[in-house]
Amino acid sequence: MVSMNPAHDDVVPLMITPAPYEGESFLGFVLRTSDLNRYDTPGHILRYAGMNENEARSVRLPVDKLAKLYGCNSHELEQFAYTNTEGSRYGKKFTILGHSLYAQDLSIKKSKICAKCILESGYIDAYWDLRYAVVCPHHGEIPLTSCPSCGCRLSFSRPRMLQCRCGYNLSKSSAGILGADETVALSELLYRKLHGQPLASERLQQAKFPLAELEKVEFRTVLGLINRFGRVAQKAEGKANISDTTAVILTANALADWPQGLYSFLDQAGDSAKFTAEEKHASFTSQFKVFNHAFFKSGLPSDEIEFIRNAFIEYGGNHWKRGILDKRVLINPDDTHRNIVGIDELAGKIGVRPVTVKQMVKAGLIKPVVTHSGNRERMLFDLTNGYPTRKSEGKSISDREAGKYVGIPVSVLANLRKTGTFRVRYLGTKVSSYHEYDLDAFKTSLIEISGDCVFSDFDQSEYMTLTDAMRAKAGGPESKARVISAILSNELTTHGRVGNEVGDIILERKAVKSVIQEMKSHIMQGRLASEVAEYLGCDIEVISWLVENEYLDQTKSGVHLRVTEKTLAGFSGRYVFLINIAKALSTTTRGIMHRCDNMGISLLYAQRASGKSSQPFMAIEDAAKFDISISTADFRVNQ
Repeated sequence: MVSMNPAHDDVVPLMITPAPYEGESFLGFVLRTSDLNRYDTPGHILRYAGMNENEARSVRLPVDKLAKLYGCNSHELEQFAYTNTEGSRYGKKFTILGHSLYAQDLSIKKSKICAKCILESGYIDAYWDLRYAVVCPHHGEIPLTSCPSCGCRLSFSRPRMLQCRCGYNLSKSSAGILGADETVALSELLYRKLHGQPLASERLQQAKFPLAELEKVEFRTVLGLINRFGRVAQKAEGKANISDTTAVILTANALADWPQGLYSFLDQAGDSAKFTAEEKHASFTSQFKVFNHAFFKSGLPSDEIEFIRNAFIEYGGNHWKRGILDKRVLINPDDTHRNIVGIDELAGKIGVRPVTVKQMVKAGLIKPVVTHSGNRERMLFDLTNGYPTRKSEGKSISDREAGKYVGIPVSVLANLRKTGTFRVRYLGTKVSSYHEYDLDAFKTSLIEISGDCVFSDFDQSEYMTLTDAMRAKAGGPESKARVISAILSNELTTHGRVGNEVGDIILERKAVKSVIQEMKSHIMQGRLASEVAEYLGCDIEVISWLVENEYLDQTKSGVHLRVTEKTLAGFSGRYVFLINIAKALSTTTRGIMHRCDNMGISLLYAQRASGKSSQPFMAIEDAAKFDISISTADFRVNQ
């Protein structure tokens, strides 16, 4: 650890014998003493104290020999020296500032410093003896571990606290800012725990750590938490090792914004883990057996980390949706506060058989969370989404009668139920049945949205009733169900009613047509060439050229040319048909083309299928150069 330079054989009194600062690193204290006495290495002090080669290289320097040199009682130095305590199966233990730590928790022989801290305080803090001291808790800077000039690792055997063996002045050197507020906050937590200080600080409060719980956690347990968060991430990601800095960052993120930080850590660990087929069908604790074992079965004090266990259980019961939280992991076996349940438990809550639950899922009465493993499917259910129950009051109405009861086709009503637009709160006598109360609630919601305006007549060329929309040839049950869901979500504006029934609601014909067309395109995974041409306001003959030249993408479904919605939206957001600009400016396309030539604007000429003529498009950014102030959507003739 030090170079034993030849010196006097007798013990030489020090010219300056400083007293240690509270919380000062023991080796840092020896180095500071050497610095004050202007020695070129602390090795002189160790030799003057009468240490042999082995004693001088050990981190457990003989305190009694140093005490004679300093002219003090050995007990005074033992208060902050690295005293050896009883070992265990985990290795040797040391006591630092009253904390009993394992050798693996320390990095005493690897010098780390924050130059700003030394300049401000005049000493090296014991915090830098820790393995997980990866950032300064005061300045947020990464510690210096090597000399910026010679590139060698910083050594205890250097002339000054802020001078490398090569002579380089370290006082203005920095390894950079870590930048993560949560990580700096965790470093401050480590510092405060090491020095026995309370955790109430602005930085820790802003990080939203569980401070009340962490106040009860011993310093060594905090180090154990960092070690275990690192190990879990290492195994989940299949890495050979993980750096101490990464372990600290992961722990800081897991403790921040408690308990959401832990949930995010578990999400990532669960997504990274390579579960076997058996584990995917096992309980939550089996899927997270690495985390479960690392934190709850490897020596950490259970009373100190109870808050982590509670958050772990809460996550398994209410957030993780790939497995069921088995009751054996619950602190109270009778605690049933779990939102994620299997098909058998849900069946028991509803009061039906599991096979009936499957039928309800197929009919859309219940939305499951489905997990797969190989060819096997497993359904889990989130109780927070709500589930239908039995009700003695009210009538059970068959599916055919339900359509008449509401005033819409039964196929449309079935689609609305399957997609969740029609909410099922109560069960009928059969899975296919509807409950009177649910139908009444659905009818009321539609009538209320349509308002109180009742008309005796309306312009049928521009408007239509909901009954007319449901009877129209265009669009199947999915498209017509989309019309009703658009009404309920206020995407489709109603214009009063001609009566008091659902079918009497008045809608704009053009708006209904647009909704049906968009749904049809979604179902067919794209729009026909004629629909694309109508959307852009151009000739249908140029659509194939736009596809061939990769301005639009063709879908692979059907025998007819269809264009994907994504590329159509992208193209219409970049180009506008020139005729539309001409109309906006009350001029001709030839006049616009002439102005483009004068302004140096290039146009996109889409060739017609005949190859004898083309239609011009202009880039949106070029259109902005003209004296027009209308949106991209306004450029299109029809939508």
